[in-house]
Amino acid sequence: MNENAFPDRSATAIDSGRQSYRELVALSPGIVGHRAIQYRDPGENEILIKTIMSGVSLGTESRRLQGRVPLETWDDATDVFLAGESGSRWPMSLGYENLGLIVQCGSGVRPSCLGRLIWTPSAHATHTYADFNQVRHGIVQSELDKERLPLLTFVARTRIALAAIHDSQLRVGDRVGVVGCGIIGYIAAQLAKLGGAEDVFIFDIENERLTAATATGLIPVQVGAETDLAKVKIDLGQPGLDIIIESSGTYEGLRAALSLAGREGTVVTISTYHGPAHALDLGREWSRNRLDLRSSMSVNGRSSRNTSRWNKIRLERIALRFVCESRISFSNVALIVRPFDQASEIFDVLPCTKGLTGGVLSYDQ
Repeated sequence: MNENAFPDRSATAIDSGRQSYRELVALSPGIVGHRAIQYRDPGENEILIKTIMSGVSLGTESRRLQGRVPLETWDDATDVFLAGESGSRWPMSLGYENLGLIVQCGSGVRPSCLGRLIWTPSAHATHTYADFNQVRHGIVQSELDKERLPLLTFVARTRIALAAIHDSQLRVGDRVGVVGCGIIGYIAAQLAKLGGAEDVFIFDIENERLTAATATGLIPVQVGAETDLAKVKIDLGQPGLDIIIESSGTYEGLRAALSLAGREGTVVTISTYHGPAHALDLGREWSRNRLDLRSSMSVNGRSSRNTSRWNKIRLERIALRFVCESRISFSNVALIVRPFDQASEIFDVLPCTKGLTGGVLSYDQ
C-alpha cells in the first residue's frame, strides 16, 4: 500500500473546523444530548477511529437512560456494593457497539492500519480513541457488502450471548430454552443450535418476535403474566429442558425460567436485574428441582468464566467472525436507522416497534 495516500485518508480524522468531537450521553432521566471532547494526538499504541455507525442496545441503554442503575458504589477490592450513593451519574455515556475507520495511529501502530474498518466496544460518538493492542482483533478481515455493514453493530451482543452459552456448559443433544426473544436472546438461541442442542425453544410475550424467530428453526412458545407455566412445562414433554438462558432481564422472566427448567437443570442469566423481586419465589421449583442458577455477567469489568482460555478478546474475535460469516442470522431483524444528530428519536421509536428490531445510528462521512 502506498503510504503517500495516508495523508488524504487521515485528513478526515477530525471534523472540519472543530476542535472537539461529540459523544452521545444521557443528560438526565429520559434526556439525551451531546458533550464535546477535545481532540488529542493518539498515544504511542493508540488509534483514532472515525465512526461510521453504532448499534443501540435497547434494554441496556434504556435502563441507563432512565437512570435505573445501582446508586451504591461498587468496590472491586471486596466485590460488593457499598452503602452510600456513588455521586452524580449524569452525564452518562451510552453505547458499546461501534464500527468505524482508523484515521490516525500512534507511533507504535503500523501505518498500514490507516483506513481499515474496525469494530470496537465503544460508546456512541463521532470519533473514539482505543488502545490498538486491545482492539486489533476487531479489524474486519472479510469483504462485506455495504448493506451488511449494520450487522457488525451486533458483535458485542453476540459476545455476551456466546459467554452465556459457555456458562451453560451445553452438551450435544441438550434441550434448551431461551426466555426473552430480544436481540441477545435471539442470538443465544441460534448459538445453542450451533452448539449441538437437539431442540431450542424460545419464550416471549410478543407474538411478532416469535414469528420472526421461527425462520431460524427455533420453536416459539408464547408466555405472559397469565400463562399457566405448569401446563407449558408439561407440554414440553420429558426429559424437560436441560438448560434455560434467561435474557429478558425481568424477575417475571427469571421466575418463568426457574419454573420451566427440568429437574437438576441449569438456568443462566444474562441481563442485570433491578428493583425488588416481587415475582420471584425461591421456595418453589428452584429448590425442589435442585436447579443450578448461574450469572453470566461478562460486562461491567467482569471476566467470563474460564477466562484463562476464553478471555474477552477471544470471545469478541469469535463473535465478529460468526457475524461476518453469517453463522448468526439477522435476516428477520428489522433495522431502525437514525442519524447521530437525531439519536433521541431512536430511543422513542425502538420501544414502540413490534418484532425483532435493532437500532443503528449513522454518522456523516
